Amino acid sequence: PVTIDIPWLVELTLNLAFGLEDAGRDADAQKKADEAGQLLDEMMKEPQDPAMAERNTRLRQLVWNARAYFNRKAPGKVKDDIVKGSGSTVLGAALFVFNGGTAPEAAAEELIKA
Repeated sequence: PVTIDIPWLVELTLNLAFGLEDAGRDADAQKKADEAGQLLDEMMKEPQDPAMAERNTRLRQLVWNARAYFNRKAPGKVKDDIVKGSGSTVLGAALFVFNGGTAPEAAAEELIKA
């Protein structure tokens, strides 16, 4: 068997998600982004050295941003997952403001509320 680098697989899965979106398959793109998050969650459960932990933290933020982007039309559970995973309501609100999940006229109020 061949060992696959999980961070590489997470990034590949996100790239597949963006390709699916380009092909007009938005629901499949959301599923792929969620799959990337699940892969990362499994990897984060394992013990990590400090260098890998830093890399995985950056990758975690990339996955959250992608999930916010793909779910910008219906934030719901994904926004709750981001808030729970990050421990920050501000980050959850900011990602959806940045990715168009919050209307521009409501953005300031949403960020203040967070």
